[in-house]
Amino acid sequence: MSGNVTATATFNTSAPPGGGRTTYGNGGNPWAISATGITWIEAENYDQGGDDVGWIVAGEWLEYTVNVASAGTYTLHLRVARQPSGNGAVKVLFGGVDKTGDITVPSTGGCQTWTMVAKTVTLSAGQQVMRIAMDASDFNIDWVEVRPGTN
Repeated sequence: MSGNVTATATFNTSAPPGGGRTTYGNGGNPWAISATGITWIEAENYDQGGDDVGWIVAGEWLEYTVNVASAGTYTLHLRVARQPSGNGAVKVLFGGVDKTGDITVPSTGGCQTWTMVAKTVTLSAGQQVMRIAMDASDFNIDWVEVRPGTN
């Protein structure tokens, strides 16, 4: 290419209807975290998402807008798979606060050989963003389950 070239770009910087973030993953609604029942969230149903979740790279994250019915103790269960040897790590934040520290993702022997990892956390009531932050590469997340109590 030689000579001068002019290009024009138009960016849509408007917020979603009603302003703020959009929660596409749950039909436009925050995920309800029940004080009495189990909440199950498919990993690919993240805010403004819908793609597959796999072969994670360290530094990636997924966010889900949730509405916690009651402050209290909850147990997070993550269904994960990891092909390489050694361990990976993931952490879960609520409202920008790390509630889990590093959760070890062990080698399961295959990218579709699943296991569960769990961590008990204390959550505040109300709407907030749950962020799954990947501290390692080469693993998959299938879903996250939130149960009231320490089970």
